[in-house]
Amino acid sequence: IQMGPWTSPDEKGFGLAPLFVESALGYGPMIDPVTAKRFIQESGNRKVRADAIVAMGHPAVIYTTLKNAETAIIGKNMTKELYDRAVKNGVIKVYPDLKAMADDLKIPFDALKKTNDTFNGYIKDQKDPDFNCMMFKDAVQNGDGPFYVVRLWPRVHHCMGGLVINNKAQVENARGQVIPGLYAAGEITGGVHGMVRLGTVAVADCIIFGRTAARTAAGK
Repeated sequence: IQMGPWTSPDEKGFGLAPLFVESALGYGPMIDPVTAKRFIQESGNRKVRADAIVAMGHPAVIYTTLKNAETAIIGKNMTKELYDRAVKNGVIKVYPDLKAMADDLKIPFDALKKTNDTFNGYIKDQKDPDFNCMMFKDAVQNGDGPFYVVRLWPRVHHCMGGLVINNKAQVENARGQVIPGLYAAGEITGGVHGMVRLGTVAVADCIIFGRTAARTAAGK
């Protein structure tokens, strides 16, 4: 099961948070709210990020300032309408300054300020010696507010384990023998993608093997 590290516990399903979160990477830090420290490469592998949040045992927090949000998120990866809806629903939380954010989310302020100052230095230097997070040239330091914050907790992104099929979309039993009249395609199948599915191929998987199953069945 692949987990997406972009979702928020403050809304149902995948929701709107991923539209904000993925574009915020490199423009602001992702932290453990208990310690106010970064704990993983924000722009790294999605599985690694998701596993790290789950291992932490509680939601993470990612944030950036309005200037960065306007540069990389609002009107870009996220329409103004969806952004406004996410703010209204409380998925994107808005705070006038770091202190207000720390007080509301129960984050130790002194540690948060230290993390923020350090990350600002990395934005300025365009280099992250701690986790090698990707830094963008148009990012500005997260100094003055307001701050835009999303809490993160992973949700199921894609199911990869399941029925074994051959290249004719026929389901095989544990001995590798075709089970007559049984076909499968998509996330119910296993083995098609190996250990990790490449991005963007989920729909193609369903379509290609769905058509293959239909053609195989029609030929019987």
